[in-house]
Amino acid sequence: MRDLGRYQEAKNYAERAAAKARDVGDSILTDQVDLQLARIYRDQHDLQRADALLSGLEPRLRSKLPPLHYAFAALTTERALLARARGDLSGALRLANEAVAIDEAAIQRGGPCAAYLPVLLVRRAEAELEVHQTSQAAADAERALSLFGKTFANGALSSHVGRAYLAQGRVLQQQGKLEEAQNAFSQAAVHLEDTLGPAHPDSRIARTSAEALRDTQ
Repeated sequence: MRDLGRYQEAKNYAERAAAKARDVGDSILTDQVDLQLARIYRDQHDLQRADALLSGLEPRLRSKLPPLHYAFAALTTERALLARARGDLSGALRLANEAVAIDEAAIQRGGPCAAYLPVLLVRRAEAELEVHQTSQAAADAERALSLFGKTFANGALSSHVGRAYLAQGRVLQQQGKLEEAQNAFSQAAVHLEDTLGPAHPDSRIARTSAEALRDTQ
């Protein structure tokens, strides 16, 4: 529901799941649901409530997990997205860097977290674009797409891949590479429209950006 932008329905399901998890004393599920609820609250622009959930979740995770567990990459990237939502662009980039570093360290230790790395790279690319670090954003978007290419073989469609192409399109547009940007936005639209639907905001951005650039050529 959240991926599809149906935030109120997602919130209702997540809050029900949180109540059931607490009723049966499932601390792992409680932590997972609280992280998802924080995302939903951020999507609904309830930033104070999202921050409160993340602040409550962090000490619980630190009490049961090693310091470089990949769960802290998930927690830190959510803090980065929350900082972006508040307009704290430098703080968002700092946290995005930290999230990538945690996940890379966990991968080196053999943790089951390699699949999450390209998602973190796309988010860091978006943060880098916000502060006009275009070359760094280009490198992160390209690396993310390369990693996704090893996961989604045979032309499989994915919203994650779509968002990576969307980030790459924005990078290329900022670099003035308009034909390449148009191609990236078109690829993003294919992935996003199929997985999230043509009415989703990211799908619309990808399609309208591709069409606008096509019309200028």
